[in-house]
Amino acid sequence: MRNFFFIIPEFPKAVTGGTLYDLNLFKELKNKYFPIKKISVELKPKNTNLRILSKILNLPHGSTVCIDGLLTPYLKNCINLLCGRFNIILLIHHPVTQENNFFPLLNLKDYFLERSIFNKKLKIITVSHFIKKELQKYMNKYKKIYVAEPGIEDIFFMHYKYKETSNIISVGNVIPRKGYHVLIDALAQVSGDWSLTIVGNYEIDIKYYNELKLKIKKFDLHNKIKFIGVISRETMLNYMREAKLFVLPTLFEGYGISILEAAIMGLQVITTDLPVLRESLKGKDVQFVNYCETTSLSLAIEENLKKEHSRNKIKNNFIHSWGNTRKKFLEAVNGKT
Repeated sequence: MRNFFFIIPEFPKAVTGGTLYDLNLFKELKNKYFPIKKISVELKPKNTNLRILSKILNLPHGSTVCIDGLLTPYLKNCINLLCGRFNIILLIHHPVTQENNFFPLLNLKDYFLERSIFNKKLKIITVSHFIKKELQKYMNKYKKIYVAEPGIEDIFFMHYKYKETSNIISVGNVIPRKGYHVLIDALAQVSGDWSLTIVGNYEIDIKYYNELKLKIKKFDLHNKIKFIGVISRETMLNYMREAKLFVLPTLFEGYGISILEAAIMGLQVITTDLPVLRESLKGKDVQFVNYCETTSLSLAIEENLKKEHSRNKIKNNFIHSWGNTRKKFLEAVNGKT
């Protein structure tokens, strides 16, 4: 394969599970001498579709072009043109419709948009078997969908010294679907000496962030909850080493990489009972609660803060490696549409 290009979205002030997947997969392929080139596209309010299109059309005719699924809404008017010139692969972390679960009209619009794109003559790779089943709702039954689960970086498997604390950590950008409003409501019912650190960009949805700050003020939790924004992976590891619980009452995930990372480090994890998380966290030390059940969540947090918890780290193996992701990705690339 002579010309292989990877088109990924660029978020200057945010890190998502999807971008971590893209960058780690690109690095893994590059390190194994796979002839791949990365093209980043910054998502700006204006002319994003034109910038994506111009970058792709400048590539050699007949190239294989893998496009991150977050960019699919910008391809609606040119997907036929692209499929006629290139071997197109869509890497879907989750349907865009799921990003708009709080906005039903946008959800419906995105559904028909994605359905029209997914059924074109292109190849689809996704990150979990649950998302594969979700995508099958959009497509004709003969369309093949490949799965290449994400790996976990080696640093999460290393042995560290841990502190016994009452610290809680949440990792994920500060947007409604991550459920931070649910978490704050639950923590308002939790007694004792605890603290919560939220890692993730809080500038994506300023309105939501301000609502959370008002909620924190209402419950007088400003000395217990802090937002620290986007930090390096090494700094995040330090916070995880000093935490007892990882809690994320998310509405949905494509895979839940940050939750799996916490479980692998041996933290007690409390998260929403979702089919995709049952899949990605199978066999891990996780307590599942139903979404938006603040009383159940607060009881789970209080119970786990009180009990002793020995960190049972997961041993590194090929199943959780980016080498395995690369293997499955290349099998999909070389498979039939």
